[in-house]
Amino acid sequence: LYVSDSEPAGTNTKLMITATSTENTSKWGRVSYTVSALTRYKVSYNAAGGMGDMASFDASYVEGTKVTVAKNYFVRVGYEFVKWNTASSGRGTDYYPGEVFKPTTDTVLYAQWKKTSAASDDDDVVEIVSGDTVVEVKTDKQIALECIALIEINTNKGNVDDSYVVEGMASTLAAARKAYDALTDAQKELVGDAEYQKLVMLEAIYARKFAENGGTVIPDTDAEEVKYALPEGKIFTLGKYKYKVAYSSDTNGKVYMYGPKSKNIKSVVVPAKVHYGRVTYKVTRISNKAFKNCEKLKTVTCKNKATSIGYEAFYSCNKLNKVKLGGKLKKIEDRAFMACPKLKTVYLGGRIENIGTCAFYGDKKLEAVRTSSPYITSIGRLAFYNIKSNAYIKMPDEYYVKWAKLLKDSKLGKGIRLKTY
Repeated sequence: LYVSDSEPAGTNTKLMITATSTENTSKWGRVSYTVSALTRYKVSYNAAGGMGDMASFDASYVEGTKVTVAKNYFVRVGYEFVKWNTASSGRGTDYYPGEVFKPTTDTVLYAQWKKTSAASDDDDVVEIVSGDTVVEVKTDKQIALECIALIEINTNKGNVDDSYVVEGMASTLAAARKAYDALTDAQKELVGDAEYQKLVMLEAIYARKFAENGGTVIPDTDAEEVKYALPEGKIFTLGKYKYKVAYSSDTNGKVYMYGPKSKNIKSVVVPAKVHYGRVTYKVTRISNKAFKNCEKLKTVTCKNKATSIGYEAFYSCNKLNKVKLGGKLKKIEDRAFMACPKLKTVYLGGRIENIGTCAFYGDKKLEAVRTSSPYITSIGRLAFYNIKSNAYIKMPDEYYVKWAKLLKDSKLGKGIRLKTY
């Protein structure tokens, strides 16, 4: 039995089927049969003002096939997703994620958005008027928030979970990477290193899981695949920073923030943890001299799990003007912030116990120091000496006596005031 001939018949195909006996080839039969062409309809998804990529959900379906409407993976900062609609204006047919329908024509489902309060923030959008045309131009803040949203949509409620892989991750993760790589340095700083580390870890998880299953691997992640624990003392680079392993098992460990990837770094945000390969590391310390002489560094934020800042960690950072500490930070070692001539404000957090010798010595513009810690036990000599003459150090009223004695014993400069709140 074989097709001996075929010819077009309108939208169908006319087939000539020939049957021949295998025992007597002189005996055969022929029949003409018209085969109806299968009608297929394409269903695709459009962001309609949002960002992202759902190309992996676009597909063609044979007529009569039941199609389950996809969950939304587009993002739009200042808006929340409401539903899909067959018209961008929202005047077509509504569909909701999980709903089932049978397409009768090629169908584009447009995301329908509802404004939230964040959408009206003045910092988000700038309007430029040219003649009768008003054009909305996104600010760095808006672009950064959109990138963060594209990263977060791949997480498990904000957490990077090794067992959690979203449907269509090939598209959504690629969209997040594309958005991040297109950012300026200023926009990347607004996104922050913690979000960037999530992106790197998500790429590593995706690469491993899909490689194991014969899927497509997203290349070019900063985190190389590490199957086993890194040895103690190993230094690796992730995002803007270098880290040094203090301890590691096959799944978790501890690292010190060892320094910047580039001395041109402008801000430091100490993360609670970082992911490298299959291991999650808590960041417990900033190493000695880690950011010494970083000439362009302006701000330092350490409000997570790091418990100590090492000797001369931020020594002679000439543009540093603001330091915000907290979290579990207990110890600032000798000369940690010494010789930072533009440093103006410092928040010491609520758990600080020890401040080293000359920790803030010579910071001549330092005018405001604030703390809420009841745990202070020692302040090294000259820790706050040679700072701005009318500077104040402020602490809760109930801890004033304790702080005042330690500060005076450390030798304060003339004119420095102790205040309470």
